[in-house]
Amino acid sequence: VLRPVAGTGTYVVQGNTGNQASVIGTISVAGGVFLATDASTRWNVRYMTLQSTGGGSGLVAERGGVIQFQNLTFGTGMVSHIVAATNSAVRATGNYTISSGAAQHINSVVGGTVDVTSRTVTLTGTPNFTNAYANVGYNATANFASDVFSGSATGSRYAVFANGVIITGGAATT
Repeated sequence: VLRPVAGTGTYVVQGNTGNQASVIGTISVAGGVFLATDASTRWNVRYMTLQSTGGGSGLVAERGGVIQFQNLTFGTGMVSHIVAATNSAVRATGNYTISSGAAQHINSVVGGTVDVTSRTVTLTGTPNFTNAYANVGYNATANFASDVFSGSATGSRYAVFANGVIITGGAATT
């Protein structure tokens, strides 16, 4: 749990810049490998692999939480790689990799915002998304404008419902 810190600012949780696969964050229960719930503290998570052995998720921002990330690999066993819920935000500040499927890569709901603008997302091993790559609803958004996707995946691209919005910057649905 990424706890609120006195004052404001951005705090960094950093793995190995030379070998992000050597640092693995694992959750064995429902929840997030990294979970932020406070708007006054911004967290930047980078240079590691995230995975679950018990149906958890990777990055979870709830109740005003803010997580920024870069140079992550989203690995095995997760329900969602990225969750932004209840007026929270998750932002990619650099490129990243998806090496395993999940129910959804992005789950943005109840006013959540996921911003992956102008990034390269590398998919390895043809991950499968059983619900959708992006699940967006209840006044939430997901922004993919100017992204480059390398590799392929299987499953639905998106599920949009209850005033959810996916922004592609004019790109095709593919």
